[in-house]
Amino acid sequence: MEVIRGLSPKAGGSLAQSFVDAGILKEFTGQSRNRVFVFEEYLGSFE
Repeated sequence: MEVIRGLSPKAGGSLAQSFVDAGILKEFTGQSRNRVFVFEEYLGSFE
């Protein structure tokens, strides 16, 4: 999100966490840095 939206890492992380809290995204790696998020509803449409 930082690269696409031109946000600082802190702002990008806060935005991503907001999406996780809202149930839109799911954090995939279990790490605290260099995290990967998925939009499960979108990925589920390919099953």
